[in-house]
Amino acid sequence: MASSWETVRDIEVEIISSNRVYLKATLGFPGPRAYGASGETIFRTEVFEMTLEDKDEWRIDLRQLYDSGGRGYRGGRRRIP
Repeated sequence: MASSWETVRDIEVEIISSNRVYLKATLGFPGPRAYGASGETIFRTEVFEMTLEDKDEWRIDLRQLYDSGGRGYRGGRRRIP
């Protein structure tokens, strides 16, 4: 993840039910520095499903969060209009 204010920004929430929401956020990742690249932050907008468990604890699939840097997991993404 990128540093400071570039890590997570432009957050939107869509309430689906009392125990499920979709969270849309722009995430910042450090860019490549190899072969003369600038290393500037790369931004990616993702949608995450969050579920309420135990009446006071929201959960998110961490695999999707970890993989949002451009690799792996692509299932379960939803577009928020």
